[in-house]
Amino acid sequence: MIHFFLYENINNFQFCSKCGEPLPKLEKLNVLEKLIDKLLPLTEEFSRSSTCYAKEGEEVTGVSIFKCGLKAFPLEILRLKILKNLALRRYDIEHLPKEIGFLSNLEYLDLRLNNIEILPSAIGLLLKLKNLILARTI
Repeated sequence: MIHFFLYENINNFQFCSKCGEPLPKLEKLNVLEKLIDKLLPLTEEFSRSSTCYAKEGEEVTGVSIFKCGLKAFPLEILRLKILKNLALRRYDIEHLPKEIGFLSNLEYLDLRLNNIEILPSAIGLLLKLKNLILARTI
């Protein structure tokens, strides 16, 4: 069983939510891969049409995941502070956590084909957000 913890302070996302051990930068992706039970291959550029991740230097700047059967937003993503592009399609996600506002560098957010009915007000904190895609979302 996987347990998720919500934190008021994004700095708390620097350790594993299961065991509390500190995470190296790319270990954060390993935790996410275990959660979705898929490998995230590195691509040169962010691709919203396949499951992958992109990075600049040592920082992850894009994550694209679809058809993983998750019913909740994967909180491990909130640890990727430099994230610019995020695509979570064909999930059964019903709501976004208010902590989504901590992804202050986010420019592209694709949530199509989910079950999200209401967006949290924290979406308004994403001042760099240029594209929000909610097609065929309830």
